[in-house]
Amino acid sequence: MMPDDRREDAPPPKEPALPTLPPRLVDLAGTPAHDALLRLLAAGTRLRRVQVGDYRVYVVEGHDGQLVSVSTALGVINKPGLVGWARRTALEAVRSLLLEGADAEPYLSRDPETVEALIAQAHAISVARRDEAARFGSELHHLIEEHILGREPEPPPELVDAYAAYLDWERQADAILVLAELPVYSLQHGYAGTVDAIGIRRDGQGLLAFDWKTSGKVYPEHALQVAAYAQALEELTGLPVEEGWIVRLAKDRPAFEARRVADWRRAFPGFLAALDLWHHMRTDHLGEWA
Repeated sequence: MMPDDRREDAPPPKEPALPTLPPRLVDLAGTPAHDALLRLLAAGTRLRRVQVGDYRVYVVEGHDGQLVSVSTALGVINKPGLVGWARRTALEAVRSLLLEGADAEPYLSRDPETVEALIAQAHAISVARRDEAARFGSELHHLIEEHILGREPEPPPELVDAYAAYLDWERQADAILVLAELPVYSLQHGYAGTVDAIGIRRDGQGLLAFDWKTSGKVYPEHALQVAAYAQALEELTGLPVEEGWIVRLAKDRPAFEARRVADWRRAFPGFLAALDLWHHMRTDHLGEWA
């Protein structure tokens, strides 16, 4: 009889522990949506984010290969609005620095060191404003997540208006939001990301995907982003995603703009095109030098 390393009394491998279930999800107990979203939570625990060079990718335990971040794939799309904002921010910083010294030196110094120092300061101001905008969005996302999970946060003064805008939208929305900031992925298409919120209609029919924005406007690529999340949700839950929504929250006043993706299934090929282009841009298609 050949030796056998297996032990019959060995315990089965443990499933990753799920986080504490949000009250709104517990209220759905006994419904198909409840069971599907539990599977979604379990799937998210198997996803890990890793940095490969300058890019963020994901890996799923038990599966080979890397999954491209949704935001990374969409980074191949030209964003003239963002480029224009960066240019205006840098030029406004230069103007401010020049005017600050106008009384002492009413002309622009041609000393190279002075000019380089001014440019360096303007660049630092521009980067700081970019980081401030990103931090604002991240903190607002966290406030909304805390609210959806049943914990009532106290927003800092700079986020009061934006958070009030979200609460105003939620009161009017025909949806019950049950999960927030949830990792999702598509093994079929090779991508992963974090959906801002998942909800169901108040009549209990179908899943809804939501994405919060604090940008100056809603851009076409935002629809592609939501479509990617919706496709991943369908794959992981087995339930149809009825709609995808982009909700833009103003920073300086309690106002919102809610835009429904007209047909996320028609938008999804646009995301796949961006994902395919990202792969091509990472592939050396050039031949040898003549």
